[in-house]
This record gives sequence, C-alpha cells and structure tokens, in this order.
Amino acid sequence: MEGGPDDPRDFDEWATGFRKTFKNVLLPLLIVVGVIVLISLVGGALTGAIN
Repeated sequence: MEGGPDDPRDFDEWATGFRKTFKNVLLPLLIVVGVIVLISLVGGALTGAIN
C-alpha cells in the first residue's frame, strides 16, 4: 500500500521535521532578534538619558 501526498504518516514526518527545524533555526533567530531589539531599546534609553 503506497502512501500518497495526503497520507497522514507523511504529514506527521513533515510536522516532526518542521518542529525540529523550528527549534534549531527559528528559535535562535527569534532570540537573537529579541536581544538586538532589547539592546537597541536600552541603548537608546541610556543615550537619551545621558544627553
């Protein structure tokens, strides 16, 4: 019995792969972006306070 593109097992494999990709790629990216935004916000606030 061959599984076509609508085979739920294929989707489960894809979903598992997607979750792994999300954890390994998107999560670190989100953290990095969040840190950069925080640093620029804090830096801007500090610069504004100093001047």
